[in-house]
Amino acid sequence: MTTGNDERDRMLHRAIGECVALHEEPVIGLVLEKLPVDFDLLPEELADALAEMKLAQPTPTPTPAPAPAPAEAHISREQAQRLIEAAHVRLDNARIAVRAAQDEMRNTQGKLADAIRSWQEQADPLTPAQRREREMRNHLASEQAKRAARGKPYPQANLFVQKRMQNSGNHRGAFPRNYFGRSVAKAPGAQ
Repeated sequence: MTTGNDERDRMLHRAIGECVALHEEPVIGLVLEKLPVDFDLLPEELADALAEMKLAQPTPTPTPAPAPAPAEAHISREQAQRLIEAAHVRLDNARIAVRAAQDEMRNTQGKLADAIRSWQEQADPLTPAQRREREMRNHLASEQAKRAARGKPYPQANLFVQKRMQNSGNHRGAFPRNYFGRSVAKAPGAQ
């Protein structure tokens, strides 16, 4: 590297400052990541720069020693049997408590359902059949109101159809009224 010593120190101090700002320990690997690729850093240089910046050189943490295995408990067979029986008693008591709580929950849910039902009946004391009839009457009334508001759907329709009728609409099928009651198998004058 061709830079001067002052420039080199500034670059090293800036890299250490970046490590401190990022809450990283200024160890040689992390400091080198923040320096140019061709920067050769020796551990002594890093220690000197940390001393200049009044930062302590990180001390390597020793690996913890494996904890000794806990001593095996020595209890007699009778003591173990009593502990197991006590655990069974606690388990049975817990099961009974769970069943009691479930029964209480069912009773509370039933009371809630009854309260909701009575509240609904106070608001609408009709039977389901009476409610259906009321809804049907309301629907029919609303449909009639809509029709009345619309008026006749097409007031010009009858006039339009009557104009298209020939002989003022006095037709029996395809023949005019004066043919009414006659046989049309043979027309007069036809052979």
